[in-house]
Formats: sequence, C-alpha cells, structure tokens
Amino acid sequence: IAVLLGRAPSRFSIRRERLDFRLPKIHSGVPMEILQHRPDIAAAVSSLDSANAAVGVAKREFLPRFELISSGGLSSLNSSDFFDWSSRTFALGPEITVPVFQGGRLRSNLERNRAIQAEALATYQDTVLIAMREVEDALVDIEALEAERNAQSLAVRASTRALSLSNKRYEEGLVSSIEVIDAVREQLDAQRRAVQIRSLQYDATVRLIQALGGGLSDDFAK
Repeated sequence: IAVLLGRAPSRFSIRRERLDFRLPKIHSGVPMEILQHRPDIAAAVSSLDSANAAVGVAKREFLPRFELISSGGLSSLNSSDFFDWSSRTFALGPEITVPVFQGGRLRSNLERNRAIQAEALATYQDTVLIAMREVEDALVDIEALEAERNAQSLAVRASTRALSLSNKRYEEGLVSSIEVIDAVREQLDAQRRAVQIRSLQYDATVRLIQALGGGLSDDFAK
C-alpha cells in the first residue's frame, strides 16, 4: 500500500479503526457516464480524440496554405551600397503554397490516419462493451448473492432453533448426545456458508467498484 501511495514503507502506517462491514446499496438507474472514470476507457477516448484530430490535419494538408507577409530587407550588406535604395527588397501580400505533385502522398497519409481512426473507434467500442459486461456481471452477482444470503440467514436461524431443541431433548433424557453433536455440526455448517456468502458479496462489490472505475457517488450508493 505504501508503494502504491508513493511513500516509503518504513514511514508508512495505517491507523487502526473499526471496519465498516456494511455493503453499499446500489440504486437503479446508475448512469453509464460513470464508466468514464475507468483508466482503460479514458485511454481509449484519448486515442480516439487523437486519431480524429490526425484525420483533420491530414485533410487540411490538401488545401493551399496562405501566409500573410509584409517584410522588408536588404539584398546586399556590402558597405558600399548599404544605403542604396535599389539594394532593398520588399515582399507585400499573401504567400501561397499549393501542394502540387503530392496528391499520392497526401492521400496515403489520409487513408493511414483514417485506418488509425477506425482502429481507435473499434478499440473504444470494445473497451466500453467489456466495461458494461463487467458491471452487469457484478450487479447480477450482487443481486443473486443477496437472495442467497437471505435464504442462508433463514437456514442459520433454523439450525440454531434445532440445536436448542436438541439440547432440551438431551437434558430431558429423550435423545443421546449424538443428536446434539449433529445439531451443532449442522449449525456450524450453516454459519460457515453464511460467512462464505458474505465474503462473496464483498468480492462482488469490489468488482463492481473496479468495473465502474473507482466507486460510486453518494447519489447512487449509500
């Protein structure tokens, strides 16, 4: 963690605090614009913008270039004619440069930039689709695990009640200790499964946060 934060490990420490084990509740209607926070999508957008700009530059190379100039100077710096007006040169008005005999090169450059643009667009679309899939998978897992957690909570309560009844039956001499041991085992199995489901919920929530590019604002999670 210290290395990720750019700090020396020997001088880094984390304050001990009680962890908040509550999972965020995701509201419906989370805007997909949140995906712009993902580094891969930001990189794809940047590449696409650069490719679009390169195509624009390649198109402008076909146009003649106008340069408005107004300059005066000396055609000779010989001391004998330094003050002679005939040695002065002037250039007034626009200077026009036309791309003559360069059509093939310019067209090739334009087509190359268009190909780069198409590749950048395809990469962007693929990156967005992958991000949407990761978000959808995480949301589906969270919903399914929540339903499983609720069912497992009922199982834990049922096993606890069964253990309590077994203890009473054992105290009254109606059953052997084997029934109590079996009830304890069943309760532990139910509790263990509940903990596993809770762990899977945390994992799915972390995957959702990663898929969204770093988290949710307070408008979409509590």
